[in-house]
Amino acid sequence: MTADPRKVKKAFTVKEMTYQEAMELSHFGAKVIFPATMQPAMVNNIPIWIKNTFNPSFPGTIISADGNGKDLIIKGISSMSGMSLLSVQGSGLQGVVGVSMRLFAALARAQVNVILISQASSEHSICFAVDQLVASTARDAIEKEFMYEIRSNEMDGVQVENGLAIVAIVGENMRHNPGTSGRMFHSLGNSGVNIFAIAQGSSELNISAVIRESDVGKALNVL
Repeated sequence: MTADPRKVKKAFTVKEMTYQEAMELSHFGAKVIFPATMQPAMVNNIPIWIKNTFNPSFPGTIISADGNGKDLIIKGISSMSGMSLLSVQGSGLQGVVGVSMRLFAALARAQVNVILISQASSEHSICFAVDQLVASTARDAIEKEFMYEIRSNEMDGVQVENGLAIVAIVGENMRHNPGTSGRMFHSLGNSGVNIFAIAQGSSELNISAVIRESDVGKALNVL
């Protein structure tokens, strides 16, 4: 469906979507799809039908390589709750090669999965979202890795913001429709939803925003 029907009463069934769109929605909490089980079908170009066991005659959704559904710019709006946003910044990091590598290597060693990344081009400021349960582990791993930079004031202490969520709009047709991201942020702003971070791929398949967890219901419905 276009959104979780428990949170959005106006959600409706999407007739068709591509494998990539389905993968994006599954990453952001669409529990009907498990990416690992989709992989063999993707490799062999086998269409996947999502059906309703309580209503077998309903057409459902077909997932395929060419599942454009060009009448829909957005195929789905999804969310993940229980997120924390960690910020790493400092004047001493600007222009220094390898900061990102050290940061994410430290997180990998600590077994922390990074869900979203937003970075300024200068590397002066990098923020990323993780599950709230591992936020303190992530902070400790980073502060251990950059211990000397923090001591010499080249880098600030890691800032952690809890009680957040990620909302994402997904659709391959967004790239052919200018202004989609503008409409997304305009609608959130008009509804009083504050955005902490934004992440968007160059393909414009997915536009994600980090917001307060308490604003998820409102955000999903206005989107």
